[in-house]
This record gives sequence, C-alpha cells and structure tokens, in this order.
Amino acid sequence: MTANSIRERSIYRVLPFALAALLLPAALLAQSSQIKGEVQNSEGEVVANATLTVLDAEGNVLTQETANRRGKFTIKLDDTTAGQYFIRLEADGYAPTEHGFELEPGAALEATLAILTPQQMAGNTYNQGYEALQAGNDELALELFERASLLDPSLAQAPMAIAVLLHSQKDFEAAAVAIDRVAEIGDPVVQVPPLTVYETGLRLGRDDLREEAVERLAGTDAARDAAVLAYNTGVQAVKDGDVEAAEQWFLEAGEIAPTMHQPYQSLAALQFNEQKYEAALPWLEDLLERKPDSHEGLRMLFFSQASLGNEADAAQVLDRWLEASPEASNELLQQAEAMFENDELDRAQQLVAPLLAAQPANAPAHLMMARIHASSGRIDAAKE
Repeated sequence: MTANSIRERSIYRVLPFALAALLLPAALLAQSSQIKGEVQNSEGEVVANATLTVLDAEGNVLTQETANRRGKFTIKLDDTTAGQYFIRLEADGYAPTEHGFELEPGAALEATLAILTPQQMAGNTYNQGYEALQAGNDELALELFERASLLDPSLAQAPMAIAVLLHSQKDFEAAAVAIDRVAEIGDPVVQVPPLTVYETGLRLGRDDLREEAVERLAGTDAARDAAVLAYNTGVQAVKDGDVEAAEQWFLEAGEIAPTMHQPYQSLAALQFNEQKYEAALPWLEDLLERKPDSHEGLRMLFFSQASLGNEADAAQVLDRWLEASPEASNELLQQAEAMFENDELDRAQQLVAPLLAAQPANAPAHLMMARIHASSGRIDAAKE
C-alpha cells in the first residue's frame, strides 16, 4: 500500500476512487492534515448529508463531519501521526461503510468515497467469506457468511454456504437450520447441494430433507456418495437386527444410484440367508444385470436354483459361475462336503452332479460323488 492513498475496507468493490494527494511543507501545515471529497453510491450518484467518522487504527474516534447536500465534505485532522486511519460512512438507506487510508502528517488528500447499500455490503462480505474458505480459514468464512446473512436476509447464498460448511464439519443440527433458511428464502436459483441436504436429513432423521434431496440427486456426481450413505445405513441396520429397515435403506440406495450393484446384492442376500430362494431370484436378476460376473450373485443364484430343484437353470448358472470365478468349484465342493457331513446326501448330490457335468475331469468332484454314493448304499455307482 502506498502512502497517502485511501483504500476500501470490507466493501463491495464497484466504484473506483478518485484520489489526489498533495504533500505541503511541514512548516506551513505543521502536524495538521486535511481530507476533501465527495460521497457517492455505487452508481456514482451523490449521497447527501452522510456522516463521516474518522478513527485511528485502534478504533478511537478522532473527529466527525457531515457531508453537505451535494455530498461534499472537508475533514481536518490536527496533531496526526503517520499511520493507518479509517473513515466510516453512514447515511439513511445505506450500510455503514468503512474506507482505510495511510496518512502522513501534513498531507492533503482528495477522495471520492463510496457508501454501500446493505445488499451490496452483504454481497461483498459473502465474497470475502468465500475467499477465506478457499484459503482454508473456515472459522473466518463462517463468521463472514453469517454477517452477510444478517446484512441481507434475502441473500440465499449466505445460508447456503453456511449449510455446506457446517455439513463438512459434521454439525448437522446447525446445518439443518441453514438449509431451512435457504428454503424459506425460496430463491429458485440457489439450492443447497443435494448431498449436503441428504446426509443432514439422514443423520437427523429428517425424512423431509432426505426425500427432497433424493429427487435432486438423480444423475449428479454426488448420487453415488449419497447411495453409499444409504447403503451403509442399511448394513448397520442388518447388524442391529432390523431387517425391514435394512431393506428400505438398500432400496433407497438403489433408487439414488441405479447402476450401483451392492444394494441388489444385499437385498438378495437378505432373502437367500433366510432360505427364501424364490424371493431372492428377482434381486439376483437385478444384481447380475448390473454386474454379470458377480461371484456372490452367481453363487447365490446357483444355490437358489439348485435348492428349488431347477436343475437345468442351475446348470446354466453354474457354467457362468465357473467361467467368472475360478474358485467356484472349490466353494461348491466345500458346501457339498458340509451337507455330506450333516447327512444331507441328496442335497450334496444336487450340487456335485452339475459340477461333474460341467467339469467331467474334476477329480475332487468324482471323489465327492463316490463318497455320496457309498454312504447312500449305492456301491456300484460309487465304484464308477
């Protein structure tokens, strides 16, 4: 900053300053300084009868003057020392606006000073908050956003920014207040990002927020992140033993991100694990439509078809499973072994038979089948 220049302080930068500085000999002005000029609004129109208060760097009031009806003013300062000073402008219909300047003793300054409306001041304060946010100063950013909201309650960008910032800090209660404020303002152009709204609603049990966000999430980059939140909530519900709630969360995850396969795998597993194989089939179809080589999907589908006695369908699925997953045959034999040990020989045979049809040279499968035949009293078949 150069000496004898006047600059803005926390104002909306729309009006360039007309500056002229004249340093007079100290012998003539001693320690006195003078500032002359005009007060204008952001459109360059004269503002009559504005009050001008001069403060030092510590905020002490040095003097106060009033501009005339043409906006002109003259301020005389006695016994000034070199340093930073401020002029605060106040007028009806405008926000208090400060301008900072560096002053040398004996200086004579001329300046055109801008005074701002509350809306302009709010806009500038919001911009400063954004700059602070970009610089990583969240605390200052939040303070400036809140100040902007107070200056202009209709400025939807301010509570929107507050909501995003508080959401990032996991302060969901306060974020919800800001989200509601944006909704009250009703600016059709300004909306809180749907992921912010969705997670806030999820964490607080605010179905209204969550449901509104789901509608806006479709097709956005944030859709998968929101779907993961819903999916993980469903997983926790399973751990808590609330299967019905888990199902609803998995369905919501699938609605938010239709190409995501995990919700359908979990929906199928809820039915499969309860041996509700028929009910699992539609979810398995949805899963394999999204991930055709899913090991878990093909495994559950094979066992479901085999358990339902659909031998031809099971054989087709097994071919796909073996092609997609090299460990499929070992897993199938392990399952058959478990059934064999539980004396469920028919079920074990239902698993091994299609494996042998698909892999005639599979020695462990032949051995398993021989054991099943032997235990069933079919000695001749066991010898084969």
